[in-house]
Amino acid sequence: MNGHYEQCFPGVWRITLGTPDQLTPHFFFGDRESSRLSEKSEQPLPWPKEKIRWENRKNGFLVTLPLSAGERLYGLGLQFGSYLQNGRRKTLRANADAPKDTGDSHAPVPFYVSTAGYGVLADTAKNVTFDCGAVKKADTVSRLPSAGKGAAATTEELYQEELRSQEVNIFVPGAQGLTLYLFADETMRGVVERYNLFSGGGAMPPAWGLGALYRCYTHASQDQAESLIRELAEENIPVSMIGLEPGWHSHAYSCSFRWSPERYPNPDRLIQLAEEKGMNLNLWEQCYVHPTSDIYEQMQAHAGDFEVWNGLVPDYGDPEARKIYSEMQGRLIDQGVRGFKLDECDGSDYTGGWFYPEFSQFPSGLTGEEMKNMFGALGQRAVNQAFADRGLRTFSEVRANWSYAAPMGFVLYSDLYDHRQFIRAVSNASFCGLLWSPEVRQCGSAAELIRRMQSAALSPMMVINSWMIPSPPWKQYDIEKNLAGELLPDSQLEDQCRELIRLRNRFFPYLYAAFAKYAREGTPPFRAMALDYPDDPAFAEADDCYFMGDSLLVAPILNEGTKREVPLPPGVWYDFWTEQPIQGGRTITAETHQIPLYVRQGTALALGGGEPVHGGDVIPLEIRLYGTRSGDVLLIEDDRETLNYQQGEQRWTTLSLRDGKALPQTLEGYSVDSVRVIL
Repeated sequence: MNGHYEQCFPGVWRITLGTPDQLTPHFFFGDRESSRLSEKSEQPLPWPKEKIRWENRKNGFLVTLPLSAGERLYGLGLQFGSYLQNGRRKTLRANADAPKDTGDSHAPVPFYVSTAGYGVLADTAKNVTFDCGAVKKADTVSRLPSAGKGAAATTEELYQEELRSQEVNIFVPGAQGLTLYLFADETMRGVVERYNLFSGGGAMPPAWGLGALYRCYTHASQDQAESLIRELAEENIPVSMIGLEPGWHSHAYSCSFRWSPERYPNPDRLIQLAEEKGMNLNLWEQCYVHPTSDIYEQMQAHAGDFEVWNGLVPDYGDPEARKIYSEMQGRLIDQGVRGFKLDECDGSDYTGGWFYPEFSQFPSGLTGEEMKNMFGALGQRAVNQAFADRGLRTFSEVRANWSYAAPMGFVLYSDLYDHRQFIRAVSNASFCGLLWSPEVRQCGSAAELIRRMQSAALSPMMVINSWMIPSPPWKQYDIEKNLAGELLPDSQLEDQCRELIRLRNRFFPYLYAAFAKYAREGTPPFRAMALDYPDDPAFAEADDCYFMGDSLLVAPILNEGTKREVPLPPGVWYDFWTEQPIQGGRTITAETHQIPLYVRQGTALALGGGEPVHGGDVIPLEIRLYGTRSGDVLLIEDDRETLNYQQGEQRWTTLSLRDGKALPQTLEGYSVDSVRVIL
């Protein structure tokens, strides 16, 4: 009953139990492992083989794994409602806008990681339940409280930890077997890095992808979109991406993927204008194919047996369907489009039931249940292939994902809007190879707009999604007044938002290096504090602050708040704004109109200018040395746009600073303008 063990790489094992399904995520997304996995250290199995139990049950397949006292579990994808997963039961299903913390999510991932230095990936596309010690089987040793203990008076006492199981149960309904992939490392962060490398390594965005994306009003015509592009440029709002919503299609819901001749009669002119103003075009899409689409007839033989919004649902499990869809996207890319927003590719059990049912069938053999869970993951790979065929990178948006997501240059978003959940999602995404954008949409006040802009500026992708208003939110955040053309009387709010977008752009050299480490080493560029400090109880549930790269701690203030508590890790940290040193290893109170941001002592931080970065730009650097007169800065140099870096056309340059001065170094994409020592 121990199953078949096979070591794939150092610290990575495949465990085959029973008779697993064939059409799994690994079937579609696997075998793209980074060669750097072979360079990792050997690791022992985290527990003896006999500790894994499995059985075929009448309604599915059950696997039981050990869980030691004191272990903390994280992961299971983009979970908005919880961070620490101990004592929780989650049924992972792709779904939009889940109202409860049950496992439904835009991007559930059947992978969890433990503070004990291991992670478990269940290779299934089915709805899978993870019981993380929530309940005990009847044959396990009882840990019930003594009879002398009185009746519980609170929910916390009623559901206390001593009633929990020391097992993790994984249940896949309708399955007769399951393949597990087991990852081990000395650290929890190392486990996640191995999982990301096993997936293919992290995404490396083009330079423009690390700027700001502004999404236009959904009813905007071409003239209105062009007017907005000129307005942003004239007012020095330094965005690098401009997004069009559904109105660009001749038919949306479902999609024609053809420009509307009435609303967008000359798309080449629009694209040229955007390029002249330093902006790259991003187009909203769904994957459902309307009868007026040029690919409708081709796709008919490669689609599921149920429609969505009168459109075909492509069978992305079929290589021919992926090819048809990818070639269609390629024509838009050839026209100058550089990113897409793949919307509504998740389930709709909580949003009106418009999604195809789980009893759908697809020619590839995938069920509706399996396709639903992998639809976003498969769709983005078809789009990504179109860019890869042209040697280009992208940094796009997608509303659903599953496992093996790290290599995809797509960032998740949601129609939900709870600010606390949005910040929690930045951390939770980092456990499972996901990237998340806490985008800015509607705001009830100027203060809330600024707080949300701050959060977005220091996240994987800065998105200002103004789909519901014709004028930018800094000109009027009140939706009804914006629609009526009643703009704010002064530019104070606009000035603040401009500076936050400039702040985002200033961090380009630092973020570009962080993403290069993601691609090469699997290190999440934005990550939970628990990944770096798994043994410190102060960070076990610190889900409202996170690391940006290796040296910056981001602690957003929510909504209209003015202060918050910040758990600082051990050592000395510097306030980014005041430049004052602060002793760590304790919780401090931050009261500021800025976003609390802290720099680790010993950091050499390279900051660029505030303008968007393009491929051939030479970026002027301000280098700050925090608490030291000497240090090293990692600078990544490549063409910033193509996939040539994958063939070795990328330089990792270490710029050394001694006694407050930069040592001579040949740089092509950067120039050192100034060095400041902050003691």
